[in-house]
Amino acid sequence: MAKASTLNGKNKSNEHFIIGYARKSTDERDKQLRSIPDQIQDIEKAYHALPAEERRSPLKIMQEARSAYIPNNRPIFQEILSMASQETVARIIVYDPTRLSRNPADAGALMQMLADGVIPEIMTVSGIRYSRADTTQIFMLMVESGMSWKSSADTGWKVKNALEKKAKKGEMIGLAPLGYVNKGDLEGRRWVEIDSQRAPIVQHLFALAATGAYSLEDLTAAAKKHGLTKRRSPKRKPGPVSRNSIANMIKNPFYRGFIRYKDEEIKGLHEPLVENDIWQRANLRISERYKGAPRTKKDKLRELFIMRGVLRCGKCGRSITFYQAKKGRYIMGDCKNKVTRCGVCINQKKLMPQLEERLCLLELENGAEALLRKDMQEVH
Repeated sequence: MAKASTLNGKNKSNEHFIIGYARKSTDERDKQLRSIPDQIQDIEKAYHALPAEERRSPLKIMQEARSAYIPNNRPIFQEILSMASQETVARIIVYDPTRLSRNPADAGALMQMLADGVIPEIMTVSGIRYSRADTTQIFMLMVESGMSWKSSADTGWKVKNALEKKAKKGEMIGLAPLGYVNKGDLEGRRWVEIDSQRAPIVQHLFALAATGAYSLEDLTAAAKKHGLTKRRSPKRKPGPVSRNSIANMIKNPFYRGFIRYKDEEIKGLHEPLVENDIWQRANLRISERYKGAPRTKKDKLRELFIMRGVLRCGKCGRSITFYQAKKGRYIMGDCKNKVTRCGVCINQKKLMPQLEERLCLLELENGAEALLRKDMQEVH
């Protein structure tokens, strides 16, 4: 196929198109409009209803799912303007004028091309036409574009204001984090409740993080082991929680009863899932581990040798000595009794499930929990 000859960027061939432009975004206002396939159907019907002499140029459907409120946000729309500057656009057919623009920058470029005759005509599926032959219609199109922009701007301000008021009252904005579930009623009230299935696992992860002995990788593995999964959504099946999700969970003040809005933390109406001191220590330990904060040799050894001082040989009763093996890849425990030569040697990683099982069997008497928490704070 021969290319159209051009001079100074202008199209010198007889190749012209009637552009059928369909657009729909995720804006709240746009949810009330027809879908893109429905818009295309209306555009094709309007095209075939034109007189034969006005259908000499073929119809070219161009569509995109982008917001028109932000300037230069629509590559297909920019392509149409580029085609118009090459004088290859005979007419633009749209469902209604709001599909073309909702911001002054794009609207100004479009109106100027229409006023200069670069775009001969814009037409809606209802039959309304805008061209330089009727300046009143161009003026009305400018008014409609301005009203559309104002409507979007006002809606955006109202939504922003409503979200801010909601946050100031301590109400949840958006989807509740793991460990909570969103609830609502027919009257439009919304709140969050503790997820009875995921909440205990989340609490367990915070407790592990607060000890300082678990990295984000360890916590991710623990989450997978205990069956913590993401919630099902229309676009996603429930699956394992990622390392980044664990990191964001540890940093989220929602779990200690606060909502983060912009740079402010506001007391929430929901029930805290984690006590404040545990949340603080969990964040401190994780930040120390990953931000290169100075730690003493004792701190580092405590993180490595979790079982040191609490495990004894089952044969002779002496304490098990822990050390790093294979250049730090393994933490091993041996009985160093030279008299009995027990030969006990075990990988610390294999001991952790047994330790968790034993801890789950413990029952604390009244007041013992507070004393244990105090001791753990002093140690860790």
